[in-house]
Amino acid sequence: LDVDLRHSASSQRLSGEFVDKPKIGDLVSFNHRSYGSAYHIGIYVGPDEMIHAGGKPGDRTEIRSIKGWAKDNGNSQITYTRIIETNN
Repeated sequence: LDVDLRHSASSQRLSGEFVDKPKIGDLVSFNHRSYGSAYHIGIYVGPDEMIHAGGKPGDRTEIRSIKGWAKDNGNSQITYTRIIETNN
């Protein structure tokens, strides 16, 4: 399967179908409520969990709370985007 995603969080957020009930592998995007563009993307891995890769040298890739990330970053709006349909 060949999927081409652009680098920007906003482009990735708009690259598939918005869904209300995420599945493993869906993208989790965050945007500040006063702006329409996304500033961060994670990968959904389960209820309130995402794979998070930091943007600074030395940051670790880790499993983070989705709601916790949103709260820690200005009570961001959360959107789920399905890029690939899966059976899970």
